[in-house]
Amino acid sequence: MKQWTLATLMLISASATAGGTATPAVVGGELLNLDAEFGGDGALGIQIAERDYGAAGFLENNGDVVLFGYSDDGLPQNGEAIMLRLAPDGTEDTMTRFEGQAFGCSVPRRFLTAMRLSGGDYLAGGYIQSTCGGIPRFFNALQIEQSGIRRAEFEQVEFNKQLAYIFGLAEQPDGKVIGVGLISGTGFDSTTYDFGVARFLQDGTLDDTFGSGGTFTYDLAGDLDYGRQAVVTQEGQILVTGFGTNAQGDTDVLVLALTSDGALDPSFGTGGVFQYDRAGFGDNAPGIARATGSGRIFLGAGTRPNETTQEVTVIGLTADGNLDPGFSDDGIATVDFGTTVAGAAAITLGPAGKLYVTGSGEYGGLGFEFRDGVLAVLLQDGRMDPNFNNGAGVTFRFGDQPTDFPQHVSVNDTGTRILVSGYTENVERTSQQFGAARFIGPDPFIFSDSLEAVPD
Repeated sequence: MKQWTLATLMLISASATAGGTATPAVVGGELLNLDAEFGGDGALGIQIAERDYGAAGFLENNGDVVLFGYSDDGLPQNGEAIMLRLAPDGTEDTMTRFEGQAFGCSVPRRFLTAMRLSGGDYLAGGYIQSTCGGIPRFFNALQIEQSGIRRAEFEQVEFNKQLAYIFGLAEQPDGKVIGVGLISGTGFDSTTYDFGVARFLQDGTLDDTFGSGGTFTYDLAGDLDYGRQAVVTQEGQILVTGFGTNAQGDTDVLVLALTSDGALDPSFGTGGVFQYDRAGFGDNAPGIARATGSGRIFLGAGTRPNETTQEVTVIGLTADGNLDPGFSDDGIATVDFGTTVAGAAAITLGPAGKLYVTGSGEYGGLGFEFRDGVLAVLLQDGRMDPNFNNGAGVTFRFGDQPTDFPQHVSVNDTGTRILVSGYTENVERTSQQFGAARFIGPDPFIFSDSLEAVPD
């Protein structure tokens, strides 16, 4: 396992005002890779109501930024799913709210993830509460035009009629859609959380040819398990990542490989499962990306070498679900952001096969209130990209709140702009804001030796 040391750049953000307006960050020191044309210096905290949660963000061809998440006025039952469009300079353009409603009361609808479909529409997923009492909550996804007009609502998936949240979405080559997340067996009892997967036809109805009536569930060892993201191969294999609690009581990185009909694929890993436990102290992998040409798989993870340390980790797998010796010698690369506690939240594969990894780390102290965002760009051999910040990663803040949690990273088609989105909040966790930071990306086709790279 190699460890790549990064010089840390602190980018300190100023306050954001209420009412959907965005106040630009104030940067101490050189801008380096932050895009000063976005919000004045590259990073924004955006206040809509009292508690706002940013789940995913996308760069459009015209330069606009589109963010998905949810917002409420401090009362969870009033939660609304949000699609927020920003102009290329970071100013607010339009905001669309998607409310939930039950007979006689408001109930929350929340976006916890989103993706851009091959046809150009967005698909935003999360959950909707079906009654006024808090439970049950169902898998819920809306297909939304780029203008913000709702095109269709996908079939709500009940699972156990307890909790069911979509945290990741993926589109198959045939247009079917995979939703993955967690489901519970008993209310908010986390020991009953399991992986939940559903497949939808293009019209949004459940595909009853998949798994059991359109769904698949997985429980590692009878305790807390958590599905986070999915990708689909050209052959129709479905890869789902997250974490599971092992028999010893700590969490391990998990990747499940499912056949196109919704069963574990025995040709992958061990009986269809890749399981990684670094040192027995708790690991997780919320992000997954796949190189379409080679079939290689990359995970964005947080792993613990000991009880007090957590590191941003990128794991490389071969197509058959084993650690890839062509990635950082043994399939494991850790990224040192100059702090003892850091973890990845998302990973994506950009032009020329470069890996974009974001998450957060603790700076200035240990604990929730010291979290800042981090971003790194790696090559497919596990080395840091020398054309992004001279081979170093960056640490940044969305706004003036002390705690920053990036949730998603996206890259435009040329690799010239990188968008990190998520949320920022106060210590008391009573005030949250959407967060967005735009970076100037490295030229995707030129390496440090000036030779052209071949896109994967």
